[in-house]
Amino acid sequence: MNSAILDRPNIMLLLVIFIIFFNTSFSDAMVVERIAAVVNNRVIILSTLNAATELRKADIQIEEDISDEDLIRKKVLWELIDRSLIINEAEKFGMTKIPDAEITEALEEIKKAYPTEVEFEKALSRWGMNTEDLKLYIKEQIIALKFIDQRIRFFVKVSDEDIAKFYIENKPAYENKSMEDIKAEIEVYLTEDEVAKQLEEYIKKLRAKAEIRVNIK
Repeated sequence: MNSAILDRPNIMLLLVIFIIFFNTSFSDAMVVERIAAVVNNRVIILSTLNAATELRKADIQIEEDISDEDLIRKKVLWELIDRSLIINEAEKFGMTKIPDAEITEALEEIKKAYPTEVEFEKALSRWGMNTEDLKLYIKEQIIALKFIDQRIRFFVKVSDEDIAKFYIENKPAYENKSMEDIKAEIEVYLTEDEVAKQLEEYIKKLRAKAEIRVNIK
């Protein structure tokens, strides 16, 4: 089994709008729900982990066939923990104010994936959500995206030398395309690769100073 795609914190899971993440204070946690993990004063409940695991499994099947469900589940739990840490940091930097119009726009984009309003509501029901729950999750996803943009991606600069070096090293893959033809594509690739590396290091530091308790194996 190749687990390479599980080795680095998955940015897409952090940024994709329609993800299941229950974010509440420890004192407000529902006692009837089993707690999967506690991150500082935030709780991740078992039903959230279950739902997110199902979404992640679908994502992985697109990328590569990985059948080890325990490995997937463990990775998803830590992705949820990392997302909680990012939200905590965004709060410290005062980056949690998102205009209602921006949330509504994202909500309408999600609805377009469903043929009718009824189908959309059924989808929410399957995950134990309502529209207001989804709006909250959308808000938090936007917060996470903006935090990564402003605190990490903004400082990543790819030089012309980096682009030229990458082009030369991978020239056979581009057939007859000139460097100018694909310069923008290479720049995006190198930028996102560097963002992923820096995000990984940033999250390691957040984990090291956070109070994290995992309650499941």
